[in-house]
Amino acid sequence: MQAYDLGLVKQIEVDSVISEKSFNQPFIRVESIKALKTKLTAKLTIDIAGAKEIRRKPVTVKNGDNLFDLSKEREQYREGCIINEINAEDGYVEFSNGKRLEIGATQGGYQDDIMSTLLRKRNQDCAKQTCDQPSGRRFTAGIGTLQNFLRWSSGM
Repeated sequence: MQAYDLGLVKQIEVDSVISEKSFNQPFIRVESIKALKTKLTAKLTIDIAGAKEIRRKPVTVKNGDNLFDLSKEREQYREGCIINEINAEDGYVEFSNGKRLEIGATQGGYQDDIMSTLLRKRNQDCAKQTCDQPSGRRFTAGIGTLQNFLRWSSGM
């Protein structure tokens, strides 16, 4: 806003992507499922609380494991994050809240496809603005458009 007030930009554009019912979802990505004769496990990537920061790390889980405990008690994993079923045949993990994630699926966090969409839209907007200028120049008198992205993480 200060850039606008100082006359450094002529307009501020804000793009956002919000998934319905996704606020404060925990980050979970199903990396793989391993079926042995005596046990069935899944490798997930989750956010784990550290001493100073939260890190995204892989964990190996089995039926009954609680991601709240494995995340070192991150609040986002408190409800509905107990492993209900690991299905190697169909390639999914089901949680106690009924949510199923297939191998390679991600929920929560910032997803690359969302960012790609936002960046593609931003580039299209910039190209259009450049073409619309009589001189073909994007910035006139040193004043341009400031574009930002608001991203909302999704969660369980």
